[in-house]
Amino acid sequence: MHVLEKQVILNSPASRVWDFLATPLNLNELTPPELDFKIISELPDKMYNGLMIHYEIRIPLFGNHRWLTEIKHINEGVSFVDEQMK
Repeated sequence: MHVLEKQVILNSPASRVWDFLATPLNLNELTPPELDFKIISELPDKMYNGLMIHYEIRIPLFGNHRWLTEIKHINEGVSFVDEQMK
């Protein structure tokens, strides 16, 4: 299994950052534009354990692909884990 970890330091209250990250529609804001990220499933206003997100993404040199991600292990206000299912 591959693990991707990244650390970013933001000058903003943790609660504001968490509110942004916990909103699934903000995935568009977090994804580089060259990946042409498109969510193709209905999404709630806030993520929850077990949330499945279907989306399409363009991978340079490999074309468009549909992916399925599951939100897992939410530690409210602190962190969450998402797992690439397909």
